[in-house]
Formats: sequence, structure tokens, C-alpha cells
Amino acid sequence: MIPGIILKKGRLSHELWKNLHNYYNGAGIDSNYAAVKWQHWKDNPDIAAYIAKKDNAVVGWIIYNPRKSTVEEILVKKEWRGEIG
Repeated sequence: MIPGIILKKGRLSHELWKNLHNYYNGAGIDSNYAAVKWQHWKDNPDIAAYIAKKDNAVVGWIIYNPRKSTVEEILVKKEWRGEIG
């Protein structure tokens, strides 16, 4: 993980939805895809959302299913220009 990035348990928030929708829409993927994923997560009580923060600012999210031990989505805010390494 990048130094200074912390993960905090969060929720499926409006901000997450907006960024998810914008990401898929900007990638040229039908917005229904994001809506179906979102509904699947909302309907699944096992889904956990984690907020990635750097310097107290949200830079992204990780959507995790602990029952299946599966990361369902890693989403980084478009505005964040972090360095890896």
C-alpha cells in the first residue's frame, strides 16, 4: 500500500455511487452496468465498503465481500494524482 494511505470502514454512500457512475460512464460503459453493480451491493448484507484516505481526504474506495474473500471493486477518485512507489 502507498505510504500515508489509510483504510477506514465506510458505507455505500452517495459520493461513492457518484464516482462509480462517473467512472464507468467516462470509460464508455453503459451506465446500467454501474447501476446493476450498485444494486447488487446494496442487496448483499455481506458487502463492506472501505474508504481510502490520504491526509484526511477521500482518495478512493474498496468494496469487499468477506464471505467470499473477494474484492469486488477498487475505485480511485479521478481527481487524485497519487504516486505509486
